[in-house]
Amino acid sequence: SATNTESNNSPFAVSNSGTFTSTLTTVGDITLSHAGQYKCTASLITAGIQHSNTIDFDVKLPAPLITVTNDTVTDDSTATLVCLSSISDISVSFVYQWTGPDNVATSEETDGTLFISTMGVDDAGQYMCTSTASYTGSEVNTIYVMDSMNTASVHLAIIHSSVTPNSIIRLDISPYNEFQLTCIITVYPLDTPSNLISATFQW
Repeated sequence: SATNTESNNSPFAVSNSGTFTSTLTTVGDITLSHAGQYKCTASLITAGIQHSNTIDFDVKLPAPLITVTNDTVTDDSTATLVCLSSISDISVSFVYQWTGPDNVATSEETDGTLFISTMGVDDAGQYMCTSTASYTGSEVNTIYVMDSMNTASVHLAIIHSSVTPNSIIRLDISPYNEFQLTCIITVYPLDTPSNLISATFQW
């Protein structure tokens, strides 16, 4: 098939079956300015026939980058997640919205930072950041630009310890001549894949 970036009088190729084909292609990388509705008008001059058709071309924003200060914290600690989107080819700003493990979304903010002041069991899990573009100019058909999202997880580690028995009355009487210390680390959410967890113990 033939290729042309012009919107008028595109060259075409003819197949053996009598099908006429014209192809419109972009040159270089896809940008947000390519998003929009495209219309092709075909005319068969010898028969005096003209027909047009439209197609929507949606462009998805680049996935935002999420950084986490520490993806595993202890209870009552703080956690900070930062979501950032950037596009170099066009003037655009972004608003961000976070959705936490409870599936409750925050309000849209121009600052993509999410700060958790006191980590608890209910705060552990996956966080999703949705990035939406905001434009100052009219060079982009905004209804054909799709939001983008990315996810990151924050885990909560709680350390439990116990002594059995919890008191020793006489060292010369069984079974009080021995005791057991136990240390357990529990990581939330409980369905965290084991390959993401590494633990060591030292007494």
